Amino acid sequence: MSILRYKAHVTIIGLVIVMLFGLNISCSKDRTGATTNILVLHTYFEDLDYTENLKRQVRDEIRDRGINADVRFVSADRPFANLEIIYRSTIKVLLKDTLKVWNWYPDIVILEDNGVFNAVTNALKNDAIAQEYLSDIPIIFSGVTDYEPEKIEGLDNITGFYTRLHIKKNAEIVKQITGCHYAFTELDNPWDSLISMQIQREIEGSDDFFYNHRWAIPDVTPEALNKEHASQFVLTPISSINDKRNIPPTEAGQSSEYHSTLTALIQSSPHLQVLFDVNSEIFVKRTNRPQFTCINKIFGSKSRYLAGYFVSQKTQRKDCMDYVEQIIKGKLPNQLPVKEHEAGYFMDWEAMKLSDMKYGDWNNRFTIINAPFDVRHSLLFYSLIGLSLAMIICGTLFLLLSFYKTKLKHNKIILEKLNKQIDFRKRILAQNNASLWILQGNTLTYTIMSEKEESQVYVNSLEKFEANVHPQTQDIFRKITSFSYPFGTFHERLFLKSINSPDYRWFNISFTITQETKKKKILYGTMIDVEEVKKTEDMLIEAGRAAEKTNIRETFLANMSHDIRTPLGCITGFSELLAESGSELDDEQKTEMATVIRQNSDMLLKLIDDAIDTTALQIGQFKFFKKVIKAKELIRLIYNTNQILSPQNIDFRMNIEADNHDIEVDLNRTQQVLNNLLSNSFKFTQNGYITIGCAYLPESDEVELYVEDTGCGISEEHIPHLFDRFYKTGEKHTGTGLGLNICQEIVTQQGGRIEVKSEVDRGSKFSCFFAAYHGKEEGDRT
Repeated sequence: MSILRYKAHVTIIGLVIVMLFGLNISCSKDRTGATTNILVLHTYFEDLDYTENLKRQVRDEIRDRGINADVRFVSADRPFANLEIIYRSTIKVLLKDTLKVWNWYPDIVILEDNGVFNAVTNALKNDAIAQEYLSDIPIIFSGVTDYEPEKIEGLDNITGFYTRLHIKKNAEIVKQITGCHYAFTELDNPWDSLISMQIQREIEGSDDFFYNHRWAIPDVTPEALNKEHASQFVLTPISSINDKRNIPPTEAGQSSEYHSTLTALIQSSPHLQVLFDVNSEIFVKRTNRPQFTCINKIFGSKSRYLAGYFVSQKTQRKDCMDYVEQIIKGKLPNQLPVKEHEAGYFMDWEAMKLSDMKYGDWNNRFTIINAPFDVRHSLLFYSLIGLSLAMIICGTLFLLLSFYKTKLKHNKIILEKLNKQIDFRKRILAQNNASLWILQGNTLTYTIMSEKEESQVYVNSLEKFEANVHPQTQDIFRKITSFSYPFGTFHERLFLKSINSPDYRWFNISFTITQETKKKKILYGTMIDVEEVKKTEDMLIEAGRAAEKTNIRETFLANMSHDIRTPLGCITGFSELLAESGSELDDEQKTEMATVIRQNSDMLLKLIDDAIDTTALQIGQFKFFKKVIKAKELIRLIYNTNQILSPQNIDFRMNIEADNHDIEVDLNRTQQVLNNLLSNSFKFTQNGYITIGCAYLPESDEVELYVEDTGCGISEEHIPHLFDRFYKTGEKHTGTGLGLNICQEIVTQQGGRIEVKSEVDRGSKFSCFFAAYHGKEEGDRT
């Protein structure tokens, strides 16, 4: 009954598939392009490792063969559900609706495993629509264990590869590895009845194998099997979802006791997998013995299956793609015979480790997967390790020897340089107030030679000599005398009293640090009077500063002259034009000219105000009238004032985070600073937002007033000079370069500080920080 029901479902499934292909035929008949459309129908969950392997291996085979193909995968089954419902809800949606969306039709169909194979072959035989629309599509089946020649008899467009469970060979593997001549397998009738029938067909006529179907042998304990069936391998099917099926009819009255014994027996006995589904995996987890398999579905993917004789996934994909390639080249399916996949012996290294099995004991018979390189090629691996260690040792010895030779050569060069310095000491000491000095222990000995080469030798303790060193350079002197320098030649300057004068003079100190000098704590050097040189250097530095100030002033005057001429020229030009052509201009033109004159007048006034403010700040005539105000009221005032000035494409925002915090500032001058910062943001922000806000900083008890924008930003090299007088970030920017300098002066002279954070193309944030006022509010005061 179960078999008939299964066949009925398969027939219905096939009809659904055919109908779905028929509905999509309007977009399907053009298969002449260079790209081959390949549809792979399978019966697995999308989230299974096997499904991912299937997709990857098919695509890899197609890529390696250079086939230009568009491959698509559709899942056509869900285990343990009514097949009619599943195919109606899944295949109908995935094939019918998906193909319509794709506007895509297969040139070749691959059937992966039994479910879709039975569905399509039944549909091709029993349904007219299937015969009309599927008969011209090459169909290749792969990995089918439920294959019978009569299923494809008369179907010229279908060919492929089948496989068997190889029950006998897998039984031999179980006996060889475990020593047991019995095993359990998970089969849940009626769904697995076809698998059960295939097992019976494979062992038919065999005297050394017994399939314990329907509990023909009720007692499957090792003792009973060894006594009654010692010469046979006994395979007993067990249900993991219905324990009642695991009770022999003769033991029905002792079900509880028998079931307990059977459960313990399953947990300690080998398991032979003949199909892959959720129930078989539940069964596997109930036994502690090695697991064996006749199929490739989950083998090697972090499972507990140890070994088996089956068709590998790689072989299955290769065989299928061989036929795909031949069909693309022009062969017809009926010209390609149905073949059996070639099976092989396989073992999983990860499962071997759980059973303490050695690689060398099994690699001659089994292809062992997941074994690392050091296990598969242990002799080569350890040879490489030994060779690497030998090379490392030899390399280390070579480097040490090379380093030693290099060090000797380096020390020799240093000693030669020292000898040359000693040889030339007379020429060095002949200079005015020049000396050669030697530091040894706590004693400093130095020799001074006059122009007539009459030398004078002085010996001082370090403490006595240090007393003559100016505090400004005592740290350098202590660093020299403590040998704190690395290896090399160094030049320092000391400010100290000379022998013949109580005044401080500048001396150049030269010395060389080597490994030998550090080890022996002996240091040689020269000391030359450079007081006149230092005076010349200072004079040049001062001259450079004066030139720089002159250059800045000249640049300022040039900028002012240029920037004043531009608006002044506009005002004069448009005024003359109005005077000369007033009667000829309409009202709109007159208004436009008046607007230009007003804008340039404002620009001119701004330039003059900046110059006046800078002068007033510089000579101390800038007056501040401070009073206590709330930060939030100041921000609201400035926000409301500037709303009308904000560009329409900019989001002008206000953010208040200092609700009740006061500051003591000049309202007008502080407003001038923030208005100036907002004006810059309006000028340099093309999109995004500009925010004016305030915040209280409890860690420093300060109130921050800030303007933040998403403008063009300021590059790193400009930021340190932004508040310098006359500084501009580029010639293309108008103005005198005084605006930010005036802002800084106004803020600092009120006891605050101004800071900037900016990033190119991300925007800028200018912040003014004032101490929070906590005293009683007072009136205006100067």
